[in-house]
Amino acid sequence: MSHTETPDRPEAARYTIRAAHEDEAEPLSALMRACFLAAYGDSATPENIAAHLDRSYRPDLQAAELARPQRRTLIAERDGAWAGYAQVDFAIESPVPLDVSGAVQLSRIYLLPEHQGNGLAVRLLGAMRDLAAGHGAAAWWLTVWQRSPRAIRFYQAQ
Repeated sequence: MSHTETPDRPEAARYTIRAAHEDEAEPLSALMRACFLAAYGDSATPENIAAHLDRSYRPDLQAAELARPQRRTLIAERDGAWAGYAQVDFAIESPVPLDVSGAVQLSRIYLLPEHQGNGLAVRLLGAMRDLAAGHGAAAWWLTVWQRSPRAIRFYQAQ
């Protein structure tokens, strides 16, 4: 069974996971902002959150990211509506030494709240693993914010 199958979570099968296209920077930026606000909107002052959104999720930045061959972005959607996204980066070194060469960074994985808890995150993570393996990656690494217990539990379970 591939990582993208979730037989015990049939709801997750209703989603399509596909590569983002270079001309989708605007909707990707909007999705990223919505996901970040849902996950971390209460973690700082409104001014600091707004500054972070502007530094990280502007459409021009996402257009540049989508054009980078070292980064891949996957979109999860259902019936044409975007539910979440994940990104892998093949060019960033791990912040700590790894015992394996060819490791890639899983840089972001987010779902809108209404699409969480149904197995979609497992499918999206599996699709990222498959993508990384298809590019010769022997392993992957990630960072997660220490004040994100739900994300930490998710990754520990994988």
